[in-house]
Amino acid sequence: MFQRFTDRARRVLVYAQEEVRELDRAFIGTEHILLGLIREGDGIAAKALDALGIAYDVVRAKVSELTEFATNSSPGSPAFSPRAKKVMEISLREAVQLGHSYVGTEHLLLGIVRQGDGAAVRILKDLGVEMSDIQTQVVQLISSSSNREVDEPSVHVRYDGAIFRGVVRAVGEQLRPDLVASDLDDLADVIADELFNHLRRSWAEAGSSF
Repeated sequence: MFQRFTDRARRVLVYAQEEVRELDRAFIGTEHILLGLIREGDGIAAKALDALGIAYDVVRAKVSELTEFATNSSPGSPAFSPRAKKVMEISLREAVQLGHSYVGTEHLLLGIVRQGDGAAVRILKDLGVEMSDIQTQVVQLISSSSNREVDEPSVHVRYDGAIFRGVVRAVGEQLRPDLVASDLDDLADVIADELFNHLRRSWAEAGSSF
């Protein structure tokens, strides 16, 4: 699934994980994905939320209130909650329905809205935001070609993803021996795609300078 995520969408998930660690929470919930979407700042989701007056500091305070007692006692990286996993599944379906070959921040935000009963939705409703307004704002931004995240698809170039991911995972085993196998697999997917896209851009820029 992560191979279809744009750079921005993957960055959102990294931010979500950082939020969980900073707040000492047990898992990555929809509320942390929402914080990641706002924190990312440049994607369609961030622009839609900003247009609706949703501020990072306010949402983070709400997240602290909602998950006050859900502290993390696990030494490994936090896993995604069932609702957060559902959001990502729905975001993929939203992308397909919109005819997009990638999953961007806009699809993650639509996934949160469609999922419907997570902490992120409760926070947004507490702030007086209607889910229909979010959908309308996202659709309007998507319709503007200058705002679409098509300039950030995950991987356009053919490469042996299994070998590349295996190398990244092997490095992860050395650097993060505290992680369990499932966490290593999840992070290897995200980091491998992000690293490959960085290498792809660097090679493209180097080639254009000759």
